[in-house]
Amino acid sequence: MTIDYDRQAAKWQRDEPKHHSDFCGRPEVLALCERLCRGKAVLDVGCGEGYFARKLASIAGSVVGVDLSMGMVRHAVEMERQEQGKTQRRPQRIHYVVGDALRAPFRDGTFDVCVGNYVTNYVPPAELPAFYQELARVTNERGGCVLLMPHPLLELSTDYGDAIRYVADEIGGYDYVKSRGEFFRVALGTVGGDTLEAGYYHSTLEDHMRALSSAGWNVTGLREPVFPEAVAERYPVFKRMGGKVACMILIGKM
Repeated sequence: MTIDYDRQAAKWQRDEPKHHSDFCGRPEVLALCERLCRGKAVLDVGCGEGYFARKLASIAGSVVGVDLSMGMVRHAVEMERQEQGKTQRRPQRIHYVVGDALRAPFRDGTFDVCVGNYVTNYVPPAELPAFYQELARVTNERGGCVLLMPHPLLELSTDYGDAIRYVADEIGGYDYVKSRGEFFRVALGTVGGDTLEAGYYHSTLEDHMRALSSAGWNVTGLREPVFPEAVAERYPVFKRMGGKVACMILIGKM
């Protein structure tokens, strides 16, 4: 099952935080990138409309964004063109490519760091080894990865209110072990009141650890960001998220 990102690409377009992971998850990944990606060649896997790639551009030496959705990539290119026109600045070093993360259109060892925000949730557990192997292939021998993903243990079993709402008839049958490999559709509430469609192939934490190890990655860190109480108090859509964990960040090194 897939989500039609071409159709809803314009709704995802943003330069300010919009949905839950923009406030908790991506900021923590960006802080890690300040240390790991400074002056490096970085691949943004599943870059979408370029929200995070544009932030990376001020840190990294160069940024390539790859996404399966042509509509998302078109919006990323257009956002960059508009920003250049408004500020008269030099182009950021971002190159966008339409492509599949499981068959990345890049040579071996092209990048120093691979960064992915909510991309593993579109990879079935049986394909996770191939996904992590492909990241390893395009990363050089001293490279690293930073991957933000739904928390395998918590996201499908926690009530986050309108911020993260899974389709009722699907989530009713969720079981951490038995639901492995099932695809769940989710509606993400935003600060502007609209809803974004997303999805999640459920994989266990063991699925990720085994797949990373089989691809040659060494996990050097794991973060579980806690949603800020102040943000939950400020925006009604996040009122049930304060103090809760919804995502996980894996940090790896070759």
